[in-house]
Amino acid sequence: MNRELEILADRWEKRARRKWRDAEREQNPMGKRLIEHGATCYQNCARELREALKSVSPQSLTIEEGDQK
Repeated sequence: MNRELEILADRWEKRARRKWRDAEREQNPMGKRLIEHGATCYQNCARELREALKSVSPQSLTIEEGDQK
């Protein structure tokens, strides 16, 4: 589970980088701001997820079989 969340954070960071590059090429100022806003959202989500993962022990991420029922 922990690794899956790290992969998700990686994916969000990749999307943020792509959006920052796209924003550089955008000619419309409002379009550029919109793309930058999306990049910032992905970047912030990835950062928050990584911080949360640092404070959670690996044992607390595992689900007991009884909890799945």
